[in-house]
Amino acid sequence: MKTLLQNSSRFYFKHLGLWAALISPLLVPLLLLRLVMHYSYLGKLELIYIIFFAVILSIIGVLVEIMLIQASSELVENPTARLSARLKERFTQAWGLFLPFIFVKIIISIIILSIPFLLTVVIHVTNPALNNIAAVGNTLWIGFFVMLFLFSGYAIVVEKLRGLKAMQRSATLFFKEPLATTLNFAILVLFWGAVFVIFASLADFIIAAATGNLKLLGSEYFSLWWEKLVMDIFATLSLPLLVLIMTILYVRLKNIVSAKKLTTVSDAPALQN
Repeated sequence: MKTLLQNSSRFYFKHLGLWAALISPLLVPLLLLRLVMHYSYLGKLELIYIIFFAVILSIIGVLVEIMLIQASSELVENPTARLSARLKERFTQAWGLFLPFIFVKIIISIIILSIPFLLTVVIHVTNPALNNIAAVGNTLWIGFFVMLFLFSGYAIVVEKLRGLKAMQRSATLFFKEPLATTLNFAILVLFWGAVFVIFASLADFIIAAATGNLKLLGSEYFSLWWEKLVMDIFATLSLPLLVLIMTILYVRLKNIVSAKKLTTVSDAPALQN
């Protein structure tokens, strides 16, 4: 846990310029969305504008995730490497992996959400008294399959696997250390999530103090428009760190599997003798 925390922190803050460059294609549309929504009156076009940006941000978000996985895997595999953003080159490579990446995400989403949805509907219709039990079951189902297929995208980007093979690879890696992987991932995500929320709150406080809006900050009845913008920025800044954590876990498990295979191969001649 301590080593994972130290490595993720070091890789993130040491290469902050790289991460900022890689998330910039996602950050710019987010800024435009918030600024235009605040300063312009779109009337009936507002819904179309929001849907348009939602689609654009979803596509760019996937491409940015692929680029972050590429960069973080290069860095974790070779910590002394000097990586440059090479945004155009990385974007082209990411686009080549877009369809396989999306396909696996859709399959995983169907697996994760279909059974909980059906269970909720059936219980709600037949026996609503069991809703609480269904909620617990749904949570366990979703949590298990999220962790089981957590590394599917990494198998696609790093090992060039496709479809069900990528999902199978993720499951194989996860089952090597299921409890440790789940605990490490959950604790670190919660820890860094809390850190970035604190940073965002501090930024809100500074802006509110500078603009004379301290009394309105955190108001139950009135929301300052830039609060959501600040949260968007810090949420986007946290993405590289999240990917780094998963990459470190992925590479570690991959090395364990590789080492076990090498041991098995080296022991084979001895067994034959």
